[in-house]
Amino acid sequence: MLGVCGVLVSGYLLMTAYMSRRDGIQPSYTGLLVMLTTAGCFVSAFYILRRFGLDLLHGPPLDIFWLVLSIMCLFPAVWTVYQRQMSGTVLMDLGPAPMFKLWIGLAALMGVSGIGLAINSGSRAQAFFLGTQSAWLLVMAGGRFEVRDHGVILSPSNGFLPWNRIAGCVAIADDIVRLNLNKGLQRTVEIRLRADRRDGFIQLVNARKGVKIEPHLFI
Repeated sequence: MLGVCGVLVSGYLLMTAYMSRRDGIQPSYTGLLVMLTTAGCFVSAFYILRRFGLDLLHGPPLDIFWLVLSIMCLFPAVWTVYQRQMSGTVLMDLGPAPMFKLWIGLAALMGVSGIGLAINSGSRAQAFFLGTQSAWLLVMAGGRFEVRDHGVILSPSNGFLPWNRIAGCVAIADDIVRLNLNKGLQRTVEIRLRADRRDGFIQLVNARKGVKIEPHLFI
């Protein structure tokens, strides 16, 4: 139990740290809070139920544990697909999500592992979990940096930012822009873009927000 929760949290932290260095995207504080809260709830439930004699590491309770983890993987995947469908038409495409090749490779590995586990009469619940995790990774791999009719899609971890959360956009370096947010725990998001796309991105975002663009922002 501790190992699974530790792997989930560590994987999230490593992913966001790599994306921050490579693409300039800051980790989502909300996503990190949800991940830590979920891990804490699972660990607490494990020790509480263990005191009452319920073993989550064997038998039916273990299957329930895998099914709960499966739902946790399905929910963000479905929510991400829903956001993409409801975010409107694409106004500017800035390229694929970071590490999309890694996501595809991990999705294939999880899918093959799940099929192998089911064929070899292993835990069907665990096989289902591997299948849902494979689906989630494929959804993440299919994400792209996009400005859409109803907001900006950043990355799988940061998700979709509707226009009512964005106060404006400014350049802070030749290839880095900052989105200023007016709601939520996180009030700024920095993104690394190609230098030739930076000005167009800033103009489009600020035009959608009705923000007056100062000439010195593009010097």
